[in-house]
Amino acid sequence: MKIKVRETILFLKNIFTVIFITWFIGLFMEFPIAFPGTKNSIFRILLGVIFYVFEIIGLYIFGNWIKKERNSKWSSPIDKMGNFRNKRTWIIICICLLIALAVAFVYQHINVWMNIPETSNDRVFSKYNQSGSILFLSSVVLFGPICEEMIYRHCFFSFVNFEQYLNKYWVILTVLINGVFFAFLHSGCNLVPFIYYSLIGITLASCYVLNDGDVKTSIFVHIVGNTIITLFF
Repeated sequence: MKIKVRETILFLKNIFTVIFITWFIGLFMEFPIAFPGTKNSIFRILLGVIFYVFEIIGLYIFGNWIKKERNSKWSSPIDKMGNFRNKRTWIIICICLLIALAVAFVYQHINVWMNIPETSNDRVFSKYNQSGSILFLSSVVLFGPICEEMIYRHCFFSFVNFEQYLNKYWVILTVLINGVFFAFLHSGCNLVPFIYYSLIGITLASCYVLNDGDVKTSIFVHIVGNTIITLFF
């Protein structure tokens, strides 16, 4: 019993620590699209892309350092390159993508029906989307999903799920907490958007976990999902 109490306390400590760390890192993710200057100037686009590339490299190094320090089972982003030739991997990807799109479709209609106020994330999206910024579009459909999955899935799970925390109970609990944390970052405390982003976060986390920590799979779902939502929803 004492062991379980100690395990739970350490788990909660790790959760609160990684939430703070990933929240702090996430504050810098929007810097590339916040640079002043002409919206579609070559210099501004190039500067934003360079910043994103350095972000991704930094997150890769940081995530691998956590993985090594924690002796985590979750793979490195460049491990398991052959996973996309695996039928099971594609089944999981397709199911998670369909779930995410179905949730987005329902949320959009509920949003119109209930006239739900925009979240801070929606306001930022609307602002830059209306501006016609190429950098913002690339952020939504490419760089943003890569960075978010590296932070909120690869780094998050590598920090929390190691050694005794690799059994099904702790991993499922981590998936649920991860989804709720993801929702809080995107919606604040608005109930309906919070539920929507929680479901999206849980779906992406499930894709990551079911593919044995291959973050490339959740990145793929995130990129394709954002692209479809941006173009058709």
